[in-house]
Amino acid sequence: MRRRTRRWTAVLIALAGALATTPAHAATPPEWEALQRDIAEPWAGLIDSRGRFPDYVQAKDPPYPPPVLGYALIEAGLRNGRQDQVDTGLRALNAAVIDLSPTDQAGAFHHFAIASAYNVAREQLAGHPLFAEHRRHWERWLKRVKLQWLPATHHYANKYMVEAVAVLQMRRTGLRSRVKGSAMAMGGHAEHLAR
Repeated sequence: MRRRTRRWTAVLIALAGALATTPAHAATPPEWEALQRDIAEPWAGLIDSRGRFPDYVQAKDPPYPPPVLGYALIEAGLRNGRQDQVDTGLRALNAAVIDLSPTDQAGAFHHFAIASAYNVAREQLAGHPLFAEHRRHWERWLKRVKLQWLPATHHYANKYMVEAVAVLQMRRTGLRSRVKGSAMAMGGHAEHLAR
């Protein structure tokens, strides 16, 4: 074994050992919780009737709602007991799964956010009308997602890690797909690529 390989192996073993002894749900520092509350605060008042948010940077109508923001608002709303933020996040994601193609426009971050939000919603918000009435749209969207990064093993980018987490979240949904080439139709092979 080459010296460099042994060194990296030792580092990985040390990291794995450290992670194994760290509590899975370590306490969030209070200043981080305060920052989350501050960042999430204005968004419920900014969403429009189509589930979009104004884009003051580009000063043009956004083509679709940002799924990552929707997911973040659901998480923040659940953590902080803010139903308005949960509702806003669900409205944004309901619009995203209608307006955003899972195969053309969407990327790894979209796949991650929608799959993760789906799991949170089915576990904690299954009876919420904004989820229950749109759940089948989320499921149809997730069943069509195709991998963009993991099959290409010739280089690495941050999107590989995001897509790996997206695949693991999609596997957690329990959904199955017959859509040829979709991540869910790949089943265990997609999970193998992610791990």
